[in-house]
Amino acid sequence: MFLKCSELSSFSAVAREMRLAQSQVSRAVRALEDDVGVPLFVRTTRSVTLTSEGKRYLVGVRAAFDALEAAKSEAKQSRDAPSGVLRVTAPPELAEVIGDVIGGLARRYPELAFDAVFTGRVVDLVREGFEVGIRAGALTLAPPEFRAYKLAASRSVVCAAPDYPAPRTPDELAAHPIAVVSRKTPSDLMLHHESGRKVRVALDKQGRLRVDDLRAIRSAALAGACLAILPETQLGGLVRVLPHWATAPTPIHALTTSTLPRVRVFIDALADRLGAKKPKRLA
Repeated sequence: MFLKCSELSSFSAVAREMRLAQSQVSRAVRALEDDVGVPLFVRTTRSVTLTSEGKRYLVGVRAAFDALEAAKSEAKQSRDAPSGVLRVTAPPELAEVIGDVIGGLARRYPELAFDAVFTGRVVDLVREGFEVGIRAGALTLAPPEFRAYKLAASRSVVCAAPDYPAPRTPDELAAHPIAVVSRKTPSDLMLHHESGRKVRVALDKQGRLRVDDLRAIRSAALAGACLAILPETQLGGLVRVLPHWATAPTPIHALTTSTLPRVRVFIDALADRLGAKKPKRLA
């Protein structure tokens, strides 16, 4: 009301614009002057004008009002555009894929920052302060406050360096050293043919390389030291061996309690990077 009075220089004009009685405006201004401790307006029968103290007070009020409007605008922008810090956790085997997604989003949204933790343990998202948790494998029952999205189903394939003397049938795999993700791969491997046939392959225990980092697995295979079992979307410079065979699809899910823009764009971008058209909400 003080700003309106200083702008219109008339209590009656302010009363008409705000649909109040003139006496209400006068009482409100008098209460403000009593609170400030000095007169803010010089009153005449036809108009009101600011005193010198009122003019100084107006400068401070306008600055505070502008700061409030800026804060409202910033809050609205955070609602409409991705910003702030997104904390996400995921299995180590998805680190490179998520790194690609984070890099793309960081370039597109300069106000968006990331804090990503890659671990094989099941993280308590709420207790540890994560907005998004990525899970590979069958999804256990999530608490009701969580939204669950199926992002994709990832298959792993046998791959090797381009000049590696690759096997021609699954039966020949046991004769080759094979690098696998240490915590994910059992002592034998079930391969599925695109025709529906299945073959269980016993991995070579003497030559098998168990590593918990996909980059190390890929480096070993690129050096010609072994074959590798890797997600089909993360072969890098390797080529697929036994092109008609792959493991059963492993579902990849996202869990979150948030609907903020930074969460939505991350989940959508990750699903796209994994080859899915759109994440499917499950709960």
